[in-house]
Amino acid sequence: MPNLFEIIPETMDGKDIPATFLLGVRLKIGQHESICPITDSLTYDNFRSEINLLKNELTEILKKLESIKNGDEKPGTLNIEQNKSPQEIWEILSEIPDNSLLIEQFNSLSEDKRRELADYIFANCNMFSGKGSFFSARYIQETGLLTA
Repeated sequence: MPNLFEIIPETMDGKDIPATFLLGVRLKIGQHESICPITDSLTYDNFRSEINLLKNELTEILKKLESIKNGDEKPGTLNIEQNKSPQEIWEILSEIPDNSLLIEQFNSLSEDKRRELADYIFANCNMFSGKGSFFSARYIQETGLLTA
């Protein structure tokens, strides 16, 4: 695999202006190859910080891959953090276009978190349109689960 990332140095007018860089990603489609910037113009120290953020993100992806391999997580799940507030979780869930995935994500939460989230939705969301309507039509109070 050829180098995926490239440093794109920016030319500066003047000696007192600090050097800046962009991080680029090499894209190849058919016979055409291009390097597209994926960051803003950054000073040396900020560029290094951006690289470290990317390393951390890749480390998290490796952890997620390991979790999928071990059967702890299904591919395609959002792995919503249980410590998020009901409002934060609903913001994530209500943006999922695929209703079957929304059901899967909701049902993968702990029972306490599902019930807390349901209380939030029923108290704060429109039950007559959108995802609130979808949720209210499929929520089973006894189990705290959504049905398909």
